[in-house]
Amino acid sequence: MTADEFKQAFLEVWGEWIEDAEGHEIAVAAFQENPTWTTFMLGDGGAGGLLREVAHRLNRNFYTEFYSLDCVYYQDEFGLFEGGGYPIGLDAIIEHENGGRPEEEWYKLLLWRAPLKVLIFYDWSDNEILDNPDRARWLVSKLEIFAEMTRQMRYRWPGRKDDDDYLIVVGYVAAGDDLPSWRWL
Repeated sequence: MTADEFKQAFLEVWGEWIEDAEGHEIAVAAFQENPTWTTFMLGDGGAGGLLREVAHRLNRNFYTEFYSLDCVYYQDEFGLFEGGGYPIGLDAIIEHENGGRPEEEWYKLLLWRAPLKVLIFYDWSDNEILDNPDRARWLVSKLEIFAEMTRQMRYRWPGRKDDDDYLIVVGYVAAGDDLPSWRWL
């Protein structure tokens, strides 16, 4: 699975969910509170969730809270050892951060191995930036921190092969909107 395939599936599912009037209302209500939005994105236990639907669209299994990772995608291939229930490999690791510290999620992505690593987090809305212009540089500062963290990790483990694909998805709310739009890095 590539970053482009993930992005396409994400945008398709997002579009289908919010173009329906009822789905749009559900998304708007969920977006008002962090725990409710997390449930909207990841699902609740064994059901629901935008990212679960994206996994199905990509023909992948979906598991939340896998060794403290928000969710992982994998193919239904078990057999590392007899009687085991462990996937042979993870196809994607996805971390979703509602708060202001996406560095913690980025750190987890740097530690784990998977061909695709996705970080979803949120920038200040246009209205919040108007209220406090210092917030306009917040996203750039986070991206600079990610780059420095990555550089330090590579310096600390110089022989580590890191050919994983990273996708950063940044939600932001434009003035007059009630749901996030998405930026892709």
